[in-house]
Amino acid sequence: PFIPFALQNLTGTPLLFKPIYAPLGDMSCSDVHQLEIIKNWHSVPPNETKTFDFIQKSKLRHIHSHQLNLHQIFVQIHGWRLIGPLSVDKVGVFFRTTNLDSLDLATKCRIIFDISLIGSAQKLIKVKSSLWLTNKLDRSIFLKTTLRSDFGDGLSAISIIKPNDELSLPLKFIDASIYIAHCSSENQELSGNYTDDIGFSNKEILWKLCCTDSMQELLVCYDKNKSLLYTLISINREIFHCKEPGLPGHKIALLPPLKINNMLCCDLMFKIHDSATGRIGASESINIYNVNIYEPFNLSITLDNFQLSGHVKVPSRHIGIVEPKLKLIDIKKRELHLRISIQSFQGKGMEVYISAPV
Repeated sequence: PFIPFALQNLTGTPLLFKPIYAPLGDMSCSDVHQLEIIKNWHSVPPNETKTFDFIQKSKLRHIHSHQLNLHQIFVQIHGWRLIGPLSVDKVGVFFRTTNLDSLDLATKCRIIFDISLIGSAQKLIKVKSSLWLTNKLDRSIFLKTTLRSDFGDGLSAISIIKPNDELSLPLKFIDASIYIAHCSSENQELSGNYTDDIGFSNKEILWKLCCTDSMQELLVCYDKNKSLLYTLISINREIFHCKEPGLPGHKIALLPPLKINNMLCCDLMFKIHDSATGRIGASESINIYNVNIYEPFNLSITLDNFQLSGHVKVPSRHIGIVEPKLKLIDIKKRELHLRISIQSFQGKGMEVYISAPV
């Protein structure tokens, strides 16, 4: 049979929820402790989805027409205080603030309720933390979260974020130190041995420093040969109430620091330094991770049957578009002028476009 509601638990912690069909303001958290309301709670393990429906207390013809009854839920996340009631009649992203259910720790957290339609009728309610990461690299990323001693016993966990995937940070690690490392190969990802030959970033992701709309920083990781790998971290603060800026409410995007786009109809060869060289096929792109874009560097470009490379000096920390000239000379001493566009914007990293002249 068709079940019109579903709740997905993305908090990383078991939770209980109870659907209530009642007028707005007719029930509060204190009422939930009454014996007749304690019954019929639904349990949802982490990363699981539970379908449910609302049980009406009386037939529709017995309900007063002047009363507006709402579909509401109470949510009890393990280790945190009760949340609710929250109406699920409207589609959108909503949040509630809750406290850690402990006398020793006064930790606060925002809980996100992402309500959307599945198909044309079923509503999906995603319950998750308000701190999530998106991997926009072309490789998988290891994410290490480590609790400090004042929040636990040094508990640490390592998870994988695949390309173009999004991870909502589990609530128990909402105040943890966050480090990243590049996955060097598919075999390392499948082996499950995440601690060998992984060079995690030398600094943690400091999302709490993002008091404005956005900020970005360049983190340094290491590969199995101890070579440097750079990752651009873009932190955006979502539009929540700003009375408590220390609360999580941020989206962290992992970006390649440099991307070279070949817009030509033939292959090209590039060189930045000895370790950053390669060949890019026609109409293809490549991400470069071993170049520090916060320092100026020289980019050399050549084509097949061209004896001299063209050189472009790429400025550091610029915002906007720079279009320098690039001249190549083939084996018959003929000149070819290519169009170079260096684009760098907040939250996108640096991109270099190489195309034919207009």
